[in-house]
Amino acid sequence: MKTIAVEQDKEIHCPLCNFKMEKAEDGSSIHCGHTVVVATDEGFAYIHESVLRNLGASNLANADSVEDAINAITLVESVKILARTPTPAGLNGYYDFAPQSEG
Repeated sequence: MKTIAVEQDKEIHCPLCNFKMEKAEDGSSIHCGHTVVVATDEGFAYIHESVLRNLGASNLANADSVEDAINAITLVESVKILARTPTPAGLNGYYDFAPQSEG
């Protein structure tokens, strides 16, 4: 598992296929097949079914913060991107990618 920290205003690309992450008009995440999680400090925008199956929705919901829930996902080959927003305003972004979510 690898973690990369970037500034929130940077474009986020999948580190495995270089797909540019985007947001649809309805606010949903447009992502590639490697995407495991897309979230902000307010909650999850996307969670791959394998994460829900392995960790359980209640375990994610019971974490002290979204960041703690993201850190509980420990896929060996995953790459986590943390898009930090300078305080006091804004939300941090959390992205997790892994080859096993392809397909």
